[in-house]
Amino acid sequence: MDTNQTNLSSMQLPSEPGSPMRGKVLFLLSRFLDGGIDTVLVEYLNALVSQTSYEVTLCINVCMEDLEVYKARIPKGVKVVYLVENRLLTWYKRRKITHGKSLLGIGDELLLNPIRRSSARHQLHEMSSGYDVIIDFDCTHGSFLKGIHGPRMISFYHFSLDAVRQHDARHLRRQIAKMSVYDKVVLLSDAMLKEAQVLMPELKDHFHRIYNPVDLQRIIQRAQEPVNDDRINKPFMLTVARLEENQKDLTTLINAYSLLRGSNVPKLYIVGEGHSRVQLQNHIDTLGLRADVVLLGFQENPYPWMAKAKLLLLSSKFEGLPTVLIEGLMLGKLMAATDCPTGPSEILDHGQAGVLVPVGSTSAMRDAMLEILNNNKLQTSLLKNVEERRWMFSPQSSVSQLCALF
Repeated sequence: MDTNQTNLSSMQLPSEPGSPMRGKVLFLLSRFLDGGIDTVLVEYLNALVSQTSYEVTLCINVCMEDLEVYKARIPKGVKVVYLVENRLLTWYKRRKITHGKSLLGIGDELLLNPIRRSSARHQLHEMSSGYDVIIDFDCTHGSFLKGIHGPRMISFYHFSLDAVRQHDARHLRRQIAKMSVYDKVVLLSDAMLKEAQVLMPELKDHFHRIYNPVDLQRIIQRAQEPVNDDRINKPFMLTVARLEENQKDLTTLINAYSLLRGSNVPKLYIVGEGHSRVQLQNHIDTLGLRADVVLLGFQENPYPWMAKAKLLLLSSKFEGLPTVLIEGLMLGKLMAATDCPTGPSEILDHGQAGVLVPVGSTSAMRDAMLEILNNNKLQTSLLKNVEERRWMFSPQSSVSQLCALF
């Protein structure tokens, strides 16, 4: 373990603090909320500002106002700009996050979306000439970037391409058409890289795998902050996810927990917000689990809850590289996750650092929870591998690889 630490800390980034400015980098993001993509972006911004001499700007397409709950995490050295701020143009976008889709979306799509897109494209073209590198961090600006020449174009793609293909083949075809705009496309896992090379062999030289960076010391420090909520002192299992059923499948997790009724297991806490909240709360109430399955809502600092949890859980149908599992490694946690495409298997060392279960299997998730909670030998084995696995996801390694693409 000490050898790994030495190797990581001795890595040289392309530009050290205090050296001449190496260039200007523009990050693009469609919206800034409280999800895994936003968390990973903040890690990159912090690392670039603290460890390199690049001048960094974050350009957010649509201003989400008070929904930008992570905005205080953006380092002071990063300039933040918006492409669309007008409250009329952004009203439905904000309402959709808090209330879900509605018929109002038809009017927004027909009337306001063309205005948003035209304004965003024009402003992006105007400002692009001032930057050496443009990083489309959620791979949503490909059509806007067409016709821009000069800056090096890099994109991040955060989901399983094969899962997207199965869910919406037309969307994947549109995505593939846009990817040719970029000089390089960053994928988050080896599994994603293999998928891309099969689905887009003509772009295989564009793809690079870089693991999401996670700052171990920052997470440990934040995990020690006090929490003014007595529920944290009770035994509990935890999942941290946006409440979006089409991806996170929290219903399966809740159903699995319902099968443990009477087994004297800890409560199940769910940290996160999203448009599926009412649906999930109704399901919890229908099962008679309101006292045992608790929606804690958004927590600006989820790490004390993660540190206290007996077990971290992930029930997703698909992912890219789920940050919450990497953070679980950093905190030395016991974990169970669906073996979804892509990420969990790779993060958890193919089941050596956490138990993997089939996607959508209520019984398998139930069995995994019981086995981990009650099998001391399994706990010891998992935690040993967690300790060895965590060093793969250091900011130094990820930022060094990203800067090499510049």
